[in-house]
Amino acid sequence: MTKVLSFDDAMQSVSGLSKRHLLLGNGFSISLKPDIFSYGALFDSADFNSKPHIKDLFKNLKTQDFEIVIKHLQDAATVLDAYGRTDPALAKDFREDAASIKDALVKAIAKRHPDRPFDIKPEQYVACRKFLSRFDHIFTLNYDVLLYWTMMQSDIDRLTFRHDDGFRHPEDDPGAPWVSWQQGNAATVSYLHGALHVFDAGSEITKYTWSKTDKPIVDQIRASLDEEKYPLFVAEGTSATKLERILHNAYLHKALRSFEGCQAATAAKLGCRALALSNPVKLVVDLVIFSLETVWRVFCHRNSDDVEQLRISSVLKPAISLG
Repeated sequence: MTKVLSFDDAMQSVSGLSKRHLLLGNGFSISLKPDIFSYGALFDSADFNSKPHIKDLFKNLKTQDFEIVIKHLQDAATVLDAYGRTDPALAKDFREDAASIKDALVKAIAKRHPDRPFDIKPEQYVACRKFLSRFDHIFTLNYDVLLYWTMMQSDIDRLTFRHDDGFRHPEDDPGAPWVSWQQGNAATVSYLHGALHVFDAGSEITKYTWSKTDKPIVDQIRASLDEEKYPLFVAEGTSATKLERILHNAYLHKALRSFEGCQAATAAKLGCRALALSNPVKLVVDLVIFSLETVWRVFCHRNSDDVEQLRISSVLKPAISLG
């Protein structure tokens, strides 16, 4: 059985390496605000009034996980397509419901999100920044702006770690009320599944900031959603559809390539911290799709009292530790 290491032991085991990278999942947010970011809390806040039958789907599938329901709908539509004799309108309804659930998810996150950075205690920022400072490149699967807020709290400690997400003032419009992604910049923070404050404007990828408008970033996000302007986010139900979505967006594609680049380094390890895993095998599948064949050891934290261990030496070498 694979030995589950403590975080300190895990960091000690990679102390001799030149590069260490971090992958954050939804447990990062849940650990801070479980009353806001847990699946149950988001489900309770989701607005399905326009399609009330969607709540019955969650009930019948015995889950509050949005992506599980999205996957079932997308799979059902694919099955119906294979039976050409069925009503094609039903498959279309399934896909439209899946899209509605994705929209409801991002709206629920924005609705329940803390309003201001000072809703988080200084000591919590200090502890989080100390943790993040151990890593060279931070990848996140989360949509919220907690990581962004944490990176901006440079006045509360003396840490000097880089936090460059690749966004800059637009070269052709430096007075614009946003910053835009500049592909040539070497980012050290990547939003693998997009984020609430990142938008695809067609000709460019933009990011909302407080410094450009003096308007709180969460207020900007909510105002955009009220206008049916949705941020860049990936909430497809399967790894294959997630990958398809990612490959069709320049920013997400570049972030993925940076993630894959972890394997190119001769001395690097990837730590997966605070992933709320309802299905540990899904993490393995996603990592394999991301082509991390040379990841040596993945350290994960489950948001539960019991520790689940999994060894899949035939997939990733030599082991994956979940603890």
